[in-house]
Amino acid sequence: MILMIAGLLLCHFSSTAQSKCIENFIEKYAEAAHVNSLNLNDWTLQLTSAFTKKSTGERVKNKITRLRLLSSEQSELVSSAELQTFLNKLHKDHFEDLIEVRDKGSHIKFLLRENETHVTDIVMLVQGKENFVLLSLEGLFKLEDLVDWNVDIEGGEHLKQLADKV
Repeated sequence: MILMIAGLLLCHFSSTAQSKCIENFIEKYAEAAHVNSLNLNDWTLQLTSAFTKKSTGERVKNKITRLRLLSSEQSELVSSAELQTFLNKLHKDHFEDLIEVRDKGSHIKFLLRENETHVTDIVMLVQGKENFVLLSLEGLFKLEDLVDWNVDIEGGEHLKQLADKV
């Protein structure tokens, strides 16, 4: 029993530590001019129904424990070198490339981290001609759960592309 509790604590702390690179990236840019930042944790995510269609968001909102969003109407907010450094850090934190899409001048990249049974993190990066978006979702869910989640936030329409690939 003690071994199981220790294992659960270790998993929790390693999961928290592994998302530190996302936290650092968001903190670096959140205060910049022309940047919008959103950070929702457990209980604040219950407000998700305000952002989603009621019938479609219910299944997902209880599975997501944290949502972080960083968006800017300036595509040059993050240089290519900084973005590559960030991606390298994500890969070191056990994130895997899932899908990469080029669509109407936007470069969209999805990365995920999973345990044996569930996806624990999804990161979506959008670098467009006129914008930059980073969306990070943490929780315990399956990719299929995102199919019906129509979140009304900047960059949310790209989640539909991920769901279409599932």
